[in-house]
Amino acid sequence: MELPTKPELFSMDNRPFAYAMIKPQGMQIREQIINKLHSVGDVVHASRTFVDRNIMAAHYASKSDKPYYKSIVDYMSGKQVERLIIQGDGSPAELITSLRQLAGYLKPLQAEDGTIRRMAIENKMPHIMVVPQEDRNLQQFAYDNLIHTSDSFAAAIDEIRLWFPDQPEVVEAAYRSYLSNDFES
Repeated sequence: MELPTKPELFSMDNRPFAYAMIKPQGMQIREQIINKLHSVGDVVHASRTFVDRNIMAAHYASKSDKPYYKSIVDYMSGKQVERLIIQGDGSPAELITSLRQLAGYLKPLQAEDGTIRRMAIENKMPHIMVVPQEDRNLQQFAYDNLIHTSDSFAAAIDEIRLWFPDQPEVVEAAYRSYLSNDFES
């Protein structure tokens, strides 16, 4: 599957966009995930990177008071992920909603059949996230949930800025698209 990966050739049209990231465990079934994503929009940019601890900490900063914060940052730091920008038709809210529905419920064991996160169960992927002993309630997060998706149009531009520091052309194109449209979050 050939995906657009050259930032110098990257451009976005006037459709709404969202950010998604295939997490480390999801990289094992990357092509299956990307095929599913095409059902909600066009993957207009994809690139792999190794997760920088500072970017990971900033990404989950709003969850820094949660007991699982340190485990997530520790688990993902240094591992490979795929950064994706997806454009779709309709409103930004429709694209974000469709993308999040396709991703599925955060806990793969409770995700609906056909969702990306349910693929962890369907593919019999091993539990790989370390769960702190002090909080047994976190056992429900034992499966990595395979994918992150923007929860709003405004978050998409923030996440693109955060996750593409090495590709300013991508950030600039997304920001231009964001500013040139009168989208409602």
